[in-house]
Amino acid sequence: MASIVYKNGKFRIAANTWADDALAYGMLARSLNSTGWDVLDIVTTMDKSFKNDTAVMYAAGLLEGYLTADRIALMYQNSMAAEFPTEQSRKVLLPKVRNFLTRQYKWARCFAAENPKSAFHRHTGFVMTQLEGLIDGYSASNDSVVRDPFVLLMLNAAGDLGDIKTALNDTKTDFFDRMSNDEFRNYVQSTGHCSALIRVTPGLERLYMGHSTWSSYSTMLRIYKHYQVNLSDPEAASRGMSFSSYPGCLVSIDDFYILDSGMVMLETTNNVFNVSLFKTVKPESLLSWQRVRIANQIAQNGSHWAWAVSQQNSGTYNNQYMIIDLNRIHPNASIDDGALTVVEQIPTLVVSSDQTGLLRTGYFPSYNVPFHETIYNLSGYPDVVKQRGLDFSYQMAPRAKIFRREAPRVFDAAGMAAVLRFNEFADDPYSEGDACNSICCRRDLRPAGKDAAPSGCLDSKFTDLDMAKYMTSYAISGPTTGSSSRKLPPYAWSQFLNVSHMGLPPVYNFSWVTMSPTVLLG
Repeated sequence: MASIVYKNGKFRIAANTWADDALAYGMLARSLNSTGWDVLDIVTTMDKSFKNDTAVMYAAGLLEGYLTADRIALMYQNSMAAEFPTEQSRKVLLPKVRNFLTRQYKWARCFAAENPKSAFHRHTGFVMTQLEGLIDGYSASNDSVVRDPFVLLMLNAAGDLGDIKTALNDTKTDFFDRMSNDEFRNYVQSTGHCSALIRVTPGLERLYMGHSTWSSYSTMLRIYKHYQVNLSDPEAASRGMSFSSYPGCLVSIDDFYILDSGMVMLETTNNVFNVSLFKTVKPESLLSWQRVRIANQIAQNGSHWAWAVSQQNSGTYNNQYMIIDLNRIHPNASIDDGALTVVEQIPTLVVSSDQTGLLRTGYFPSYNVPFHETIYNLSGYPDVVKQRGLDFSYQMAPRAKIFRREAPRVFDAAGMAAVLRFNEFADDPYSEGDACNSICCRRDLRPAGKDAAPSGCLDSKFTDLDMAKYMTSYAISGPTTGSSSRKLPPYAWSQFLNVSHMGLPPVYNFSWVTMSPTVLLG
């Protein structure tokens, strides 16, 4: 544990204590090896007379950087090995990425200062100040391995990074056309980020909201985070948020958030096959991770969230976001319009719509294919389907079929947990024998010589209407081990010892755990 004392305009880290006069308090439960998760709590002063929100945000970042510095260093090593695996990429591409992120950081700070009367600008400043504190806290720790601000710029931009690299590489417009069908499928499965499900039971008795992350297994250095940041800003809609995350990240990246404004946000990533769109990507914009944090802090409802995330669109980390407004859901009675807002982004465009009508029918799934026709078409999906087949279409993707079959079977928490971990690829006709054609991909289970790799579904977490009121969820870390009737072997790093996995447990065979903040702001 540690706390941050703020006196006479100066910040002091008080190690191993919760000082009575502290501006921020924090605790890191180092339970990665026993549950698959560390758990971080950050709580700022509840003194409502304290009006310096910039100091509050800096203190929150400073404390997190200090408490998690060793984890950040390990995450950076694993990330560098994954993102820049060759000497050529480190020599040519890495300097370009460093320059892009540095320029973007400076631009965002200037943008935040332009209009202090605007809530969006102010909260841009707050988020960037928290990042500044994170950088300083990390650098202040004796355990820091690489004292370089770029460490935190890169880790926070982990979601944006793939599209930034595509833009900086001047990727040719025929990039996808030149791939074989196997190469194309592997690309889509390795870059498609996550499965998600929102399920309402037939009598509107229960609402479940869940998410399973897909990524490289080298990212399984997990921290579940609870922020209770007591901002005085009258336009701060959310002061508390609980979310699945990673060392050094002020955002989820998965994404899975529970907000004390009464909203839950889920996200899955869409591929953009129209490479020409990436020519518009520039550092003079706000990255996805920044816009998501700003939207989470200021949004009063789903449509407001959609507006906020569309501002200064970087065109990177092009996702489908699902914002569930729990204030519009009345168990055993009704689901009001505005309960589910679906937002999708590509370079140059953000589209959103109220999809409460679909939710009322029983469920809304998400599986890395654009929902909105405009986004679907501009992203290049019609040509891909024509060339590669219906597996890449919205209606006939393997996970679309599996969700269509499995989602109506969810009536309780056990059912929700089962569908989020679902993978019966050996027997499921919709999987066609492919361990990644399921809700919870296991690419490592492909036969030798068939593109087996340490990537796939690496966690699941969900909440329900009642749990979300207390910022609580169930979470499990690691690749799925299947169901009681169709077991899959636990993932072990012994299969891929040549892949960087610093600080990670050797075997992932963990159970579901309950995540709740230590302190709830009133």
